[in-house]
Amino acid sequence: MIKSPCDLTFGKVDKLCTLCKLTLDEMASLIEPECLKDQKIDREQKDIRYEIIGPMFKEQKIKSFEEILKYIPKSVIADDIEKKGKRFDHLLDHVEEFSIRNLFKIGSLCELTLAETFNLVKAQQVKKKIKIRNKS
Repeated sequence: MIKSPCDLTFGKVDKLCTLCKLTLDEMASLIEPECLKDQKIDREQKDIRYEIIGPMFKEQKIKSFEEILKYIPKSVIADDIEKKGKRFDHLLDHVEEFSIRNLFKIGSLCELTLAETFNLVKAQQVKKKIKIRNKS
């Protein structure tokens, strides 16, 4: 895990934060340099719609991970992280299973830091828990 933190899932990183008494932002600052070494993003080939996500996040118009899908089709994101449709749908329903590598890539394409991406994913988890609780 130390050699390849990008292979961890969001759920494992979230648990590590609790065990290490770190915030998601602090953990992201430790992991992001490793992701930068690990992955090169081809910004010239990216879909132009990614460019609106960063500014919208900063204006607080995007508050959870799934809200990115209002602006960028699932198929585009799935292709960019090399996931098939069904697998990507599963990950959207279980965001804790996203690898840090994939979250880093999506965040980078959206011009978000890893910490910002983590915060969107965490908001997605909280939203899902509230929906489940309200159904009960």
